[in-house]
Amino acid sequence: MSSTGTPPTSTTLSGANGTQLIYTLSASAAAPVGAYTVSVTANDTATPALTQSAAPLTLYVVGVGNPLSLAQGASGTESAFFNTTTAASGATLGSFSCSNVWNATTKALLTSSQLGGMICSGPKSVAVTGASTSVPITISTAGNVTAQLQRSNAISMAALLGIPLFAMIGWVGSRKSPRRNFFRFLGLIVLLVGASFASGCGGSFSSSSKTSSTGIAPGSYLVQVVATDQNNNNYYAVIPLEVSSN
Repeated sequence: MSSTGTPPTSTTLSGANGTQLIYTLSASAAAPVGAYTVSVTANDTATPALTQSAAPLTLYVVGVGNPLSLAQGASGTESAFFNTTTAASGATLGSFSCSNVWNATTKALLTSSQLGGMICSGPKSVAVTGASTSVPITISTAGNVTAQLQRSNAISMAALLGIPLFAMIGWVGSRKSPRRNFFRFLGLIVLLVGASFASGCGGSFSSSSKTSSTGIAPGSYLVQVVATDQNNNNYYAVIPLEVSSN
């Protein structure tokens, strides 16, 4: 764990004797999960004897779980390591949710619309076990919608389209014309056949489906998961997520 000072990109006076400085805090890969107090000291290069110290800062290092690879719309489970350094004795974690999702490519947090309904969930009750508590977290990338389409074959279509034609022809001729009675009878038969096809009894309709994805887009992400205990205190963990297309 270290703190480094960088030149300010802009100078902002704060009070009679102060300049806003931008600094970066970083944790080494070997830093264990926990809470740390960091003190930052700034040296005046013109007058080295003069130094300024910032108020102590508390930095929380969270655990990073193993990478989880999912296809769009799929779900999977991976262990997350929550920073429970500050948890009270006897605390239990009872609810879990996706807090923030970071796009590793664009270097930006995802908006609610980009999340596509992503859901993070875990067990109903997990006892806190020291500074780091491991919990199996299920991530659902959500979102495949399948639409069922129906289509009819040529026989049923001909039958259905022929009904009005035969009905019209049936009215041609004199009132007592044998031709009219014949076409009326034939039209009735076609009507019954068409109704049979339309209801599916004739086996003339076939089904197909079209699937569209509404979930999170393919890419590399860091999913921040928040756990809440019985006293409404929050604890955090991170799971790397790889999403592939269907």
